[in-house]
Amino acid sequence: MKDLAYFKSEKEQNSNETEIPESEFECLLRLEDFLNTPKKRIRITEVSQSWLRGLTSFGFTAKDSRVSAIKITRFNLTKFPEILYGFSELEYLDLSDNHICQIPESIANLKKLKTLILRSNDLVDLPEALFTLKSLKKLVVTHNPLLQLSESIGKLPNLKSFHFGTFETTKIPSSLGNVTSLKTLSLTFSSSEVIPKTLGNLVNLERLSLIGEEITSLPETFRNLKKVEFLYLYTVNTTNLPEVLLDMSSLFNLILEGEICKIAI
Repeated sequence: MKDLAYFKSEKEQNSNETEIPESEFECLLRLEDFLNTPKKRIRITEVSQSWLRGLTSFGFTAKDSRVSAIKITRFNLTKFPEILYGFSELEYLDLSDNHICQIPESIANLKKLKTLILRSNDLVDLPEALFTLKSLKKLVVTHNPLLQLSESIGKLPNLKSFHFGTFETTKIPSSLGNVTSLKTLSLTFSSSEVIPKTLGNLVNLERLSLIGEEITSLPETFRNLKKVEFLYLYTVNTTNLPEVLLDMSSLFNLILEGEICKIAI
């Protein structure tokens, strides 16, 4: 078992699996025998129910500092597994495609987390504690019923990649413009009116995706986004490309989808 670092999911092969109770995750507390090798780093990905049960025979301990990444997707989870907070050295966590409706304030315990992916859950808000994770570099919360986002998003000084919103999103906080470390930004929203002018401060941005029910214009400050090389623009009810995009001097990859059919000059 020395080289075991990948646990393959059987979820897609067994559609009759039921929701995992919280007790199932207790087996993550044991795998001690496997982790006896000094300085071994472990990535646990695509955990299935059968693997979770089987892990108890290895002696996994959540306090072991060598676990760096965990991925548990498509398991109908309704609660954030509190046992994960024990992995103090965790850098990567993916809980996509579940039904988690709340992230506890205890997320602050994962101080070394660099990547957090919560795509396609049932989150209606994000805890303030999430915005205390100064090591966070990538945050993905798309396809959740998050209509608004806290202004505290501006407190993440090292964030490089951020993905947020739905067609029902009615507010994008102006403080997002303070996160000048961003290189990749993907926003989904109801209309271009919700886009704050402060996003023009993101002068290090290289990849930008804007997905909206209606995009009729963009803030004039977008002319400052001189480093944007990739732009994905999707809209349902607009036939003109906002003129301000023509001033993005580094842009060489432009993808248009939806009803946009011509450039307004």
